[in-house]
Amino acid sequence: MTTELIVREANGADSSRVIEFLNKVGTESNFLTIDEVGILISEAEMTDFLNQQAEKDNNAYFLAFVGDEIAGILHLTADYHYRVRHIAELFIAVSEDYQGYGIGTILLEDALEWVEEVGTIKRLELTVQARNKKARHLYEKFNLEIVSNKLKVSSSHLSKLFKEEKKMTLGEYARLRKIEVAKTLLATTDKSISDIALMLSFNSQSHFGRVFISIQGESPAKYRKNNAIRDNVL
Repeated sequence: MTTELIVREANGADSSRVIEFLNKVGTESNFLTIDEVGILISEAEMTDFLNQQAEKDNNAYFLAFVGDEIAGILHLTADYHYRVRHIAELFIAVSEDYQGYGIGTILLEDALEWVEEVGTIKRLELTVQARNKKARHLYEKFNLEIVSNKLKVSSSHLSKLFKEEKKMTLGEYARLRKIEVAKTLLATTDKSISDIALMLSFNSQSHFGRVFISIQGESPAKYRKNNAIRDNVL
């Protein structure tokens, strides 16, 4: 896959492409609850749904784009009732055309970073079929405990296990991965710093700059100036 990957949160303007994607993956996999009939939701209903998700602090809908095409989605959804609003269900799907490129991993990294930063969700739940080896492998990479067909993850326990293993939090690990990608883009492409920040799902260019400096010890612009390996890098 040579085209760049961009991960961002969905909004109402994405409704038609989200519907198209979900209907497509419903015909590709026997592991999803969506089938050949499709999701049976109108574009207007999907627009309202995505806009509502964007306004909540315990729901998130991430899209992974390859060019203009949705390659994968990740949805975190939780109830509004006080006693259970901290418990989110995780749904993730990657198009058959883009499987094997680590898109599921990138989506999950972004979702876990969002969970840590927002702080509302304290527990993740998901269901995965035991025969779905690709999904099991993805979740096991993040030390998620699979019990038969049901996987329940306490985010506090997950964070503790991850920190013991990697000597850093999940959020810190995700940020390090993003900065490594950013360094490559800064050194080998002429993409603007703001575009790189957007590609890597930072809230803003200034947020990206602060994180980059905290990890790398210099600004993105200075890193590019000292490490550019293309003559036309600005």
